Amino acid sequence: MKKSLYATEFFFIAFFFVLPVFFSNQSSTSIFENRNFLIPSFFFLFAIILYRFNYNALCVDGYIKKSIFNLRKNFFYFILTLILLLLVSFSLNFLARIFGINKVSIPVDIKLNQFIFILISIFCSAFYEEVIYRFLLPEILRIFLKVKNYVVAELFIIVLFSLGHLYLGAWACINALISGLILRVCYLKTKTIIVPFVAHFFYNSLSIIILIFSK
Repeated sequence: MKKSLYATEFFFIAFFFVLPVFFSNQSSTSIFENRNFLIPSFFFLFAIILYRFNYNALCVDGYIKKSIFNLRKNFFYFILTLILLLLVSFSLNFLARIFGINKVSIPVDIKLNQFIFILISIFCSAFYEEVIYRFLLPEILRIFLKVKNYVVAELFIIVLFSLGHLYLGAWACINALISGLILRVCYLKTKTIIVPFVAHFFYNSLSIIILIFSK
């Protein structure tokens, strides 16, 4: 695939799907209030198309390699990634309590249909974010920056992912920064988007459930 097409794709994703998050007026409780299935479904389908369109090409032009699905290895990295994500979250929450920083608040009553929507939104957003931030953008950027500068590409995308959580507050950005690094390493070790995606989904789901039952 020609670099011009990669560049077009990179800037299209950045301007229409990444940067708008920084100017969003959504609140930290928006996931609990919005019941529109159209938006998360659209992002999910868009991510599938991006992944299928770019996977074979990036295996040739980029630095990722196709791998045979290794159940034992992938399960190990799934558990390890999930544990690390939870440890980071618990540690930051502990520090937040010490410094008196407010956490994300949720409505008092969560109905069943609302909870189902939350899980669907988490499922769609987790897959979309893994495709964009762990697979597509870092690999495309590494092609342009060459192998010797791959660290710059990796750090840039991780910071970009972190800043996408500004609407949740500075503490959430720190959490996303560390989590983004963990998930990217998971992807590089397993060479499949499935493992970090499932770990990301389980982590977000557990976080929401803990928030609900800790009210």
